[in-house]
Amino acid sequence: MRILLINPPAFRNSECIAPDFARQTHAFNYPPLGLLYLAANLTGGHECRVLDAIPLGLNPEGCLREVRGFRPDIVGVTVFADSLYACRVLVQQIKAEDPRIRIVLGGPHANLYPRELAGWHDVDFVMTGFCENTFNELVATLANHPEPARADLVHIAGLYWPEGSSVVASDLSVDPTWDIAKIRRPDRTLLDLRRYFTVANNRTITTAISSRGCTFKCTFCDVFEKRFLARGIDDIIAELREIVALGIREVHFFDDCFNLKRQRTVEMCEAMIQADLGIEWSFRGRITPCDEELTRLLYRAGCRRVQLGIEGTNAETLRRIKKGIDIERVPETVRMYRKAGILTMGYFILGFPFQTHEDCVQSCQDILEMGLDYINAFILIPYPKTEIHEDLRSQGLIDRDYWYEHTVSPRPDFKLPHWHPHVDRAQLDRLLNRYYKKFYWSPRFVWSEISRTRSLRGLAQKSRMAFLLGKNRVVDILQRDKTRALTPT
Repeated sequence: MRILLINPPAFRNSECIAPDFARQTHAFNYPPLGLLYLAANLTGGHECRVLDAIPLGLNPEGCLREVRGFRPDIVGVTVFADSLYACRVLVQQIKAEDPRIRIVLGGPHANLYPRELAGWHDVDFVMTGFCENTFNELVATLANHPEPARADLVHIAGLYWPEGSSVVASDLSVDPTWDIAKIRRPDRTLLDLRRYFTVANNRTITTAISSRGCTFKCTFCDVFEKRFLARGIDDIIAELREIVALGIREVHFFDDCFNLKRQRTVEMCEAMIQADLGIEWSFRGRITPCDEELTRLLYRAGCRRVQLGIEGTNAETLRRIKKGIDIERVPETVRMYRKAGILTMGYFILGFPFQTHEDCVQSCQDILEMGLDYINAFILIPYPKTEIHEDLRSQGLIDRDYWYEHTVSPRPDFKLPHWHPHVDRAQLDRLLNRYYKKFYWSPRFVWSEISRTRSLRGLAQKSRMAFLLGKNRVVDILQRDKTRALTPT
C-alpha cells in the first residue's frame, strides 16, 4: 500500500499568540518526529512518504497537489488544537479528490476528542495514544480487508471509526504491547533534512527523544502521558550515530522533560562522551536538577543550550499552577549553566486567571532580571481538558466547552470568548510585545548575539527576526498568517 503521512499546514488561529520573530519557520523548524516514528515502524513492504507542509510553505491546496502526485491509499494527518481548521480543509479536499483514500487522524487533539474527529464525514479512522504498533496494525488490516468489518478492527487499541450515524471504539483504549524499548528508531531519510534549523546557530538540526512523558501535574499542561518512559541509553547512542552518518551535527532533545532524573542525565552524558560523537545538542527540561558538577558534564558531552520551563516568576504563581519549582533557584541555575558555557532559554506564561494587570507587568519585569540568554513568553491558552481549563469552566469564566464545538465544526476565526476576570486581552498583547522588545533590543543582548554569530547567513537571519519584532504586532501577525494559510502557494 501507498501511505502518505502529513504534518499539516502552519495555519494558526487567533488563540496562538507567539510573536512573529519567535514563530516556527522564522526562529526554528523541527522535523515531525512522531510521523517519522510511525513510518519507521511500518512492516509489510508498504511505500511510505512523509510530507511536512510547514517548511515547504504549503497550504491545504499545496498538500493536495502532493497527494495527486503520489496517489496514496492511506493518508495520515497529525491534528493539533490550534490547527484544526487547516486539517478540516485538508481532509475535505483530499476526500473530494479521491474518495477511495482512507483518512486517518492522530496526534494530541485526537487524544482529547477522538469521537468528535471521527464524526467528520471525511474521516475514516482516528487513533489515540502511542500509535507505532497500532497504526501498523491498521495498515495491515486495510491491506488484507479493503472494506473491513467491525470484527477486523475492534482488536486495534485506541481506534475510533464511524459506523452509520454513530462512532465505534475498539475494545482496548491503550495498546498493551507498546514498549518504548521495542519501537524502531525514526526514519529521518524521509525528509529533506536541510530544511530544519534553529536560528541560534543556523546549522541543520534534527530532534530526538530520550524519553516520553512527565510526572508533574502543571495545571496548564496538555501532555497526556504522566509517566516517565525512558529509552535505553545504548539505543539513544545508536540513534545519534545514525544522525551523525546523515551529516547532522546538531540535535535538540524534544523530551517532555529531559533532565527529570539526575543520575540518568549523568549516564547519558557519560555515554555521549565515550561515544565521541562530535555533536552539539540542547534539551527541554526543568531548572532542577542542576549543580556545577552536572553542568560541566553536560558541556563536556556537547550540550550548548537548555530550554527551561519556568512559567511563573514568583512563589505564589508557581504554587497555584503546581509547577513544583523554587523560584529562588532560577538565578543560581542560570549562573551555573552560564559558567559552564551553556546558553539558557526560559519559557514563561502570562495571564493566569488569578493575575491582575499589575501582576503581569511585574512578571515581565522579573523575567528581564533573571539573567537568561533568551526568553519565550506566551499568553495563557486554556487548552482543552487541562486542569486550568476545567477550573475556569467550574467558575463560570468559560461557560461551555468551546474546544469541543470547534472540534465538531472548526472555524478559521475561532477564538475563546474573553474569560480573564481581571485583564483585557489587548492589554496582554501590548505588554508582551513591549517586554519582548525590551529584552531582545537591549544592548546586552544585541552585543551578545553579534559576538556569538559566526556567519553572514546567521547574522542575516537574526537581523530579520529583529526587524519582525520591531515592525509587527501580535494580532497583525496572526491575521496575516491566517490569510497566508488559505491562499494557494
